[in-house]
Amino acid sequence: MQFICGDRVLRYARQANRTLETISQTISAAPFETGGAVRTLWDEHQIARKKIDELESKLMDYEAAEFPVENGLAIGTFKNRGVERLKVLATKICLRPGVIALLADEGDQLRVVFSRSADAAGDMNAILKKTLDRFGGRGGGRPNLAQGGGLVGEVGAVLQFAADQLR
Repeated sequence: MQFICGDRVLRYARQANRTLETISQTISAAPFETGGAVRTLWDEHQIARKKIDELESKLMDYEAAEFPVENGLAIGTFKNRGVERLKVLATKICLRPGVIALLADEGDQLRVVFSRSADAAGDMNAILKKTLDRFGGRGGGRPNLAQGGGLVGEVGAVLQFAADQLR
């Protein structure tokens, strides 16, 4: 909160009025009804966001079920998928027995997620640490799920190195 007076009050009031008019025009509501209209839009946005999240989760179930697994390994690279979605996908892939997922995302930086099924052998955190020692970056996790970011190298080489550590 600040105190203003004189010409600054007029400038502030004009700016506030321009802002209110812009909001009013944008959401097609009368200026003094914008508060309620914005609340309604926000509530609708929250409902839509929840529905989108539910649909993305169902879609990821299908993607995980169809994700190719060769010799117990599910290896994949993505562009701008995001580490949180990568973790969800890796976890869903590893609901299948005997699977290890090595996934990478090439976004603002190279990020990796290593996951394994409950019945699969291997310490994903230990493999991540070796991979980070080789390609830089930071990260950590648990024996069943680990993630890292800021790796430097070609994504194929990073994932191949991680796969080689399983042997």
